[in-house]
Amino acid sequence: MVVAPRFAARGAVLARLGLAADEQKGGEQVLGSAVAAGPAGATWIPGVWVAGNVTDLYAGVIQAAAAGLTAATSINGDLVKEDTARAVAAHRARIPAPREPFAARTEAEVCARVLGGRRHGL
Repeated sequence: MVVAPRFAARGAVLARLGLAADEQKGGEQVLGSAVAAGPAGATWIPGVWVAGNVTDLYAGVIQAAAAGLTAATSINGDLVKEDTARAVAAHRARIPAPREPFAARTEAEVCARVLGGRRHGL
């Protein structure tokens, strides 16, 4: 008689976030449970990543560590992207709206800046 182990993702914290571990089967035999995630560990819940044995029943220590590194890289990339978007939005908010370069109002403003109180002509 052969008895196979059953691998179960320790996902109590994830379950509270709304992520459920799905049963993984090998043929008709239930091998265990794992949480579905993308290749970088992202789940369908924004801001929640998983890695290692929670997502891959067959991952050994090295594979689980590598998956953790991949997830960390993805998290860092998302944070940098978010920070960049905020910085660009803040920068754009400080820039005045573009003006028509040859409009009379623009010409008058440029003239006032350049000449100040000095005037030329007749």
